[in-house]
Amino acid sequence: MYLTAKRKGRLEEARKRVSNPLLGYALGRLLFQKEIDQNQYDAGMYFAWLWKAHAKVRGLPSPNVRAIDYGAITGGYSTHPEDSEGWVMDVRRRWEDAQSALYHANGDQGRTTGPLRAILLRVLVEDIGPQDKYEMGNLRVGLNAINQARM
Repeated sequence: MYLTAKRKGRLEEARKRVSNPLLGYALGRLLFQKEIDQNQYDAGMYFAWLWKAHAKVRGLPSPNVRAIDYGAITGGYSTHPEDSEGWVMDVRRRWEDAQSALYHANGDQGRTTGPLRAILLRVLVEDIGPQDKYEMGNLRVGLNAINQARM
């Protein structure tokens, strides 16, 4: 069987996609498709970690796709070494910095996070990609705000 050069190229591209771990989640797919840059991707990974750490500090269940129904799982006490007072205070400070950045990035004099927090929740926690250009724009603004807050 002879494959044309065009078919060989498409087959090779398909193999690369299958073996790429970025394609397993929404934020990774956006980076792979060059919808976001590396700094935005890093900010998204940071905020996803921060969201989970903040939930842990507050005694909430881990916010992930498998445990998104917060009423189904109760929080508990953890004996993890990360639960030191210094770590808890650091997570709280980082969370407040990130939230402040989102409030100010929304453009309404810091009164609400507007759609920024909602799209970050959908992409980073619920693993659902943006549905249109408006959501993609809000995601970029939110990721840029988080990137500035973490510096």
